[in-house]
Amino acid sequence: METPVHVLVDEKGTDITTVSPGTTVAEAVHILNKENIGAVIVMEADKLVGLFSERDVLRRVVEHELDIHKTTVSKVMTTKVIVLSPISTVGEAMKLITEKRCRHLPMMEGDKVVGMISSGDLTRHLAKDQERHISELVNYISGGY
Repeated sequence: METPVHVLVDEKGTDITTVSPGTTVAEAVHILNKENIGAVIVMEADKLVGLFSERDVLRRVVEHELDIHKTTVSKVMTTKVIVLSPISTVGEAMKLITEKRCRHLPMMEGDKVVGMISSGDLTRHLAKDQERHISELVNYISGGY
């Protein structure tokens, strides 16, 4: 739980999928599906201006029956984006995801986006950490320490 989130980003890679505010919902959804991801960062002139996620599609597009070919992500994106710093811990990230009910947290160094952590990334990390602990305990109990 005290592992810094930058360790997770270093393991999974720092590739960040972004779109511009003028990207249509149809184009953004195509990118989400093609990349098999749940959210993209919306950037304008190298500045984070929002996050567009599957949840935005359901709550702001489908619910209001908007035309996906005419509606831009700027009209339906999440603008109050919760972010992490590279030294934020896995525990802090878990707390944010739970309390703020979000699934994706961009990692920022100053004004620069340097990665993205998802609830799935955190779950994978915790599962691997538990497996490691169990293996160490089994090794200890069986006398292999």
